[in-house]
Amino acid sequence: MRGKVFILSIIVTLAISNVAFANQIDCGVISPSIGKVASVDCISLNKTLVKPAEVNAKEQSLNYVPEVSKRILSKVNVFRHDIHELIIWAANEVGISPRLLGAVANAESSGNQAARSPKGAVGVMQLLPSTAKALGVNPYNPKENVFGGATYLKQQIDRYQGNIPKALAAYNAGPGAVDKYNGIPPYKETQKYVHSIMTSIR
Repeated sequence: MRGKVFILSIIVTLAISNVAFANQIDCGVISPSIGKVASVDCISLNKTLVKPAEVNAKEQSLNYVPEVSKRILSKVNVFRHDIHELIIWAANEVGISPRLLGAVANAESSGNQAARSPKGAVGVMQLLPSTAKALGVNPYNPKENVFGGATYLKQQIDRYQGNIPKALAAYNAGPGAVDKYNGIPPYKETQKYVHSIMTSIR
């Protein structure tokens, strides 16, 4: 339930932040049973209707929430609104879909910066210390954690030429595993991870 609320509030925040649908990207469809990918078009949220130059300094602040946004958000059980704002900001900074990044954050930690994994992954985007170091971010800082995760996801999307299922598999299992199997690895956890995220963003 908490994960669904997190995704719902991401969508609400996107709606009230004037984030527009634009462009077409190759998302692909994943079969949960065999993990094969068939290419299809899906809508990307990479662009916004408002250009940065057209937004005043107050509205550019991560802490700024329009009054209408506050009223709408107060009617739903928002899970860490500050994290939602960071997700939208980071996604726009690196040029990926805020909805996709939000779905990854939900799958990784339910948007919880305090989350820690047995393998040592940290924060909202569950960055390993080695990954965070390579990205030059502090994983214990929420803003840097989300930005680092967004950057790493963007790297995987570029690596696999816009194939979102492969990029998600690489985020979960590492690009080495995706390259080894020339697609989504036959790992139950990874296949479930990819299928869950792809389903949530449709």
